[in-house]
Amino acid sequence: MATHAEIQIADAPFFLAEYGQPGAVYEPAAGPPRTITVIVMHGPPDLTDRPRTEITPLRVQAANDDHLGILRSAWCNRDRITLTVGGVRRTLRIVRPVAEDAAMVTWEVC
Repeated sequence: MATHAEIQIADAPFFLAEYGQPGAVYEPAAGPPRTITVIVMHGPPDLTDRPRTEITPLRVQAANDDHLGILRSAWCNRDRITLTVGGVRRTLRIVRPVAEDAAMVTWEVC
């Protein structure tokens, strides 16, 4: 019987293939850029502590892998990702990890 982490790692390629946006370019601060597949998640507006400003968080979920995605332990706050948002190609900074499991990491980008 497989462990929970092993099941998550085995299921990650399916979720990326089914829901992912191919063609995102991950540009690490140290190393060459590479093309990865990410799941783009648009969050609801966040009005907490900012009553006059509406911020709509944009999050991307990528494999926690140094070849297929963004390895959490190798991340640096100078890393960038280029992806299509609303039909427009944009380069965004990867701000911080929001959630993580054995297979995937969710990143906040801006």
